[in-house]
Amino acid sequence: MPPEVGFAVLKQIITQMNGSITTTGNYFLPFSKTGQVTIDCSKIPVIEFDDNTTVFLDLENRANNSLKKMISDNWANYYLVKTDKNDDVIAILKKVINTTKSYSMIKSEKPLMIGAYPPVEVMVDWVIFSTLPKKTKSLKQGLRLINENNLLLPKSIKNYSRKNGLIITEISPETGLVGKPDEVYSLPPVPVFPAISARDFSYELVSNLGLSAEKDVDIQMFDTVKDGFNLSIKADVLIKKEGKKYIIYSQILSPQFVNSLKQAGNEIIFVKDNDSPEDIMVKVLHGLNIPFISGNFTFSGPEKKQAPYALNFNGTMIKTDKDLYVIDFDFDQELRGLLQEVWSAYIAKY
Repeated sequence: MPPEVGFAVLKQIITQMNGSITTTGNYFLPFSKTGQVTIDCSKIPVIEFDDNTTVFLDLENRANNSLKKMISDNWANYYLVKTDKNDDVIAILKKVINTTKSYSMIKSEKPLMIGAYPPVEVMVDWVIFSTLPKKTKSLKQGLRLINENNLLLPKSIKNYSRKNGLIITEISPETGLVGKPDEVYSLPPVPVFPAISARDFSYELVSNLGLSAEKDVDIQMFDTVKDGFNLSIKADVLIKKEGKKYIIYSQILSPQFVNSLKQAGNEIIFVKDNDSPEDIMVKVLHGLNIPFISGNFTFSGPEKKQAPYALNFNGTMIKTDKDLYVIDFDFDQELRGLLQEVWSAYIAKY
């Protein structure tokens, strides 16, 4: 990595820690009433962290050991860090960051879990974190070393990580900072099944599945011409599917009415307003013979020849002309777009 590229990586990461790097002008460090040390920032950059730690970065081994001792003897939060000609940007970062009292940089040995709805698992090579989390506003950082472009994380994963407290920086050993461009997804609004009433929930569910459905339909039971009197009952939802009629009721019907409806060729599905949304959904899907699976679903990047990440969530997957996952929480829009584009997985909620 060319030195200027490596320095750009260093500056990016320090800036993301709410720190700063000065590479121009002079830095004056008084050591007595009459004397001072003058640092040429173009030759020895000055790094300042938000915990009041100041690091003088001697990239070309210009400073002698006496200066280093003078600084350490007179100032508690000032350090001179020397680098070796064989140090890469990771080695330099470790020396600088581990000099501070408030931050640490360690090798990552296991996946990091990010967020909760949904939880996302991601692999990084190095982690920079605050050892005093209550006294700093800096976010945790994850560094990934990239050798091939097809291993870059989707931008939606990196954005979700940042929203949940982890900044992921990807670094190429040759070209420095790298990353995929922003992803633009064309997404319709998330279908929402109202959980207030069994009737409305059932209607929105079957309508979203592409079935022909009507609410509050009068079903004729008897008529004056045939039976001498007229009687109809109101169905919560009437569904037509593959030449059959399915009637959803949230009220109790007498056995005589149920038998009459079935004899007329109708299928009856009973739901209750005090049923949970998941129970209503199961009853409706069972009644309509629509295949579904409830449980925990995992979407893994490597399965699609992408970078090592995974996300998972609990829900119900309904199999029709598309895979519809029904959940009970607000799903991140960028992750929703990623699921739709990479896995052809669609999201609905209640």
